[in-house]
Amino acid sequence: MRLPDSNIWKIDGVPIPSPSSFSLQSEHLQSSGERTADGILHKETVRYNVVAGASFSYDVISQEQMQEILDLVSQEKEYFELTYFDFRKGIRTITCYSNSISAELYNAVLYNGLWTDLKFTCIER
Repeated sequence: MRLPDSNIWKIDGVPIPSPSSFSLQSEHLQSSGERTADGILHKETVRYNVVAGASFSYDVISQEQMQEILDLVSQEKEYFELTYFDFRKGIRTITCYSNSISAELYNAVLYNGLWTDLKFTCIER
């Protein structure tokens, strides 16, 4: 069982399978604000639309393809390039890192290992 690689989602330029689901969280980074005596908050936005979380989920994936993805988002590499579909800008590439990965083993024999619920999140640098 091999999921087809995507034309959109890539890590370091390497196509990965289209996720079963993908969610995106974006936010503005602000310097610490100060509220004056009149109650008005004075803040400065440092960066707009930073990706706080690009979350990938795979319902079912083979050991081989999961290992390929894990090698690309390895904790041993501090940062990697992620190409994804952004809700504001369409296809976009950012520098990011991954801080958590989880999956459940479904069967160790089928397809030399079959996993369910693979999830990982990429956070923009």
